[in-house]
Amino acid sequence: CQAEEVCLTATAPAAECIVWTTPSGDTLGLGAELCITPEPGMNTYIASIPGLNCIIPDTAYVKLVPDSVMVSVAPDPLKLCVGDTACLTASVSPSDLMASLRWFDANGLEVGTGAELCVSPGAPGEYQYVAMVDNGCSMDSDTATVIVIADSTKIEIQPDTMVVLCQAEEVCLTATAPAAECIVWTTPSG
Repeated sequence: CQAEEVCLTATAPAAECIVWTTPSGDTLGLGAELCITPEPGMNTYIASIPGLNCIIPDTAYVKLVPDSVMVSVAPDPLKLCVGDTACLTASVSPSDLMASLRWFDANGLEVGTGAELCVSPGAPGEYQYVAMVDNGCSMDSDTATVIVIADSTKIEIQPDTMVVLCQAEEVCLTATAPAAECIVWTTPSG
């Protein structure tokens, strides 16, 4: 979780001849022990003895993860109709590459893994989904609400009677519906 020196030890005949390298072949050190401060992410260290093909190289992995992690879920809220499918997306920072991401419903049951959760609740109502991220050093979570709207839900306009005007003046109409912020006003011709 913190960038600190790590010492790796390799044992083999002629250990004093061991060469420590990266996968790209950069030499990191010589001898039976390699002490190094890893970079963030997955670090790979290879111990080999060049010229002695009878000795098989070995590889060590050191993973340095950030000591804090954050997750946020979008869209929130997510609105859909009964029978439709829509997806929530979780964004992890500083890096989703080094964290595990799991999704839970309001009852605490795991319902998915990975950055995206696609849902299609079968009944109208509000559903909560929690994205939980864990990188081994830190955890975070974010909750999103999914609002499922019943089929044939009608938009209600007020006033609900015909408005008669004797001269052109402004008329204010109000529409109410479960997704009122998404209402688009049009004329009959579109």
